[in-house]
Amino acid sequence: MENSRKHFHKVPKGYLRFFYAEPASLGGFAYVEIDGKEMSVTYIEASGKSLYKTSLPRRSRL
Repeated sequence: MENSRKHFHKVPKGYLRFFYAEPASLGGFAYVEIDGKEMSVTYIEASGKSLYKTSLPRRSRL
């Protein structure tokens, strides 16, 4: 796992919602649920601990 922030200043303001890089952890995964209204993403550490959850509304069609 890479915990460097050397490119942090290159990420546009407001785009980075979650950063987790604990070298002692065993990593983790993202659990994604999608329905007709939104998409929710939960980041889960290898131990099963939920680290962060966010929901994104469905985009409107152009």
